[in-house]
Amino acid sequence: MTVEIAAVLTILAVALVLFITEKLRMDVVALLVLGVLAISELVTLEEALAGFSNPAVVTVWAMFILSAGLSATGVADVIGRQVLKLAGNTEPRMILAIMLTAGGLSAFMNNIGVAALMLPVVMDIARKTRTSPSRLLMPMAYGSLLGGLTTLIGTPPNLVASNALKHAGYEGFSLFAFSPIGVPALILGSLFVAFIGRHLLPSKMPEGMADSRAEAGKAFRFAHGLQDRRFFLRVTEDSPLEGVALKDAGLGPMLGLQVVAVARGAETFSHPGGSFALRAGDRLEVQGRVGEFEDFLNWQALEIASGGEILQLLSSKHAGLATARVSAGSRLAGLTVRKADFNRRYGVHILTIRRGGEVLRDHLADVEFAEGDVLLLNGRREILERLKEDEAFTDVTAVSGEELGNVCAE
Repeated sequence: MTVEIAAVLTILAVALVLFITEKLRMDVVALLVLGVLAISELVTLEEALAGFSNPAVVTVWAMFILSAGLSATGVADVIGRQVLKLAGNTEPRMILAIMLTAGGLSAFMNNIGVAALMLPVVMDIARKTRTSPSRLLMPMAYGSLLGGLTTLIGTPPNLVASNALKHAGYEGFSLFAFSPIGVPALILGSLFVAFIGRHLLPSKMPEGMADSRAEAGKAFRFAHGLQDRRFFLRVTEDSPLEGVALKDAGLGPMLGLQVVAVARGAETFSHPGGSFALRAGDRLEVQGRVGEFEDFLNWQALEIASGGEILQLLSSKHAGLATARVSAGSRLAGLTVRKADFNRRYGVHILTIRRGGEVLRDHLADVEFAEGDVLLLNGRREILERLKEDEAFTDVTAVSGEELGNVCAE
């Protein structure tokens, strides 16, 4: 064995250990291997960089970018609602819906990206139907693998094989060249798992999902998408907002964000007025959309508060959350939130409006109330309690501490 072969085997062994232990990210390990090979002159610089000129490498790279873009644009929410409608409550139907959805996405996305996209959707289906997650997650994995067989870009080996053919002087595969074999494999595989293979899947429920309170909290968080609407910020020591009144801080006009509570030491101020003066160290509970919140990342006046402080702020004895249903014949029906002057009339804020299987979060001021709408409200606990006596609402229910903890878990 030569020194060069020993060095290569050592590098491969170290890389394998790092892949297994996950001490470093996989892409970092791959780049480190490439760098070590080039620095040690086991390969030339031209050979080390030659892979980046390979169409297969660039295409796989682009697939990861596409997967991340689909995840960041809220496609998971849309998919989740549609899969929930198709899945129903019977296990074979749920498995078929999940596998075919995962397979269809894997035809044009990276398998790992599909798994990351579908994971929260499948877990919420498992919670709502009280099904063991293993009986749905394993079919999801099989579906994503089978879906990768249906197109040229579905899985990297297809691209590598096509590129090897071109280098050998033959014609490469077209985008759907694998479909005549891959699509039947996906359909037959899904049918097999749904009606036969499912009997071999584990059925033990995780301990956390057996707790009905935890289940209710997770379902509440999924139904209202609360984590996408609330942010928690701290005024830094050198902030230009020190001593500035809220009305002059420009949070609303500049970024479309609304401060619904401020924690100062052990004291919490719910729904502070425009004259409320900010101080260094104040922790702000802010309501707004993700797009506006991203502008804060480059604004040094505020920093993100920790998860523990979030829970402390939301769990204060003054502020609270509640759900309320718009009653039949309610005076609010047909009025928009703005025309009803909802915030001023009732002294509470609307975080989301759930209408059937749809959750409305954006541009709520222009949304018309409809009978049966379920409102997620934030306000002082005593005000929320008084809504139970208002004929405009039914089923006014305070959000419990357990549910609140699950909302803040992230």
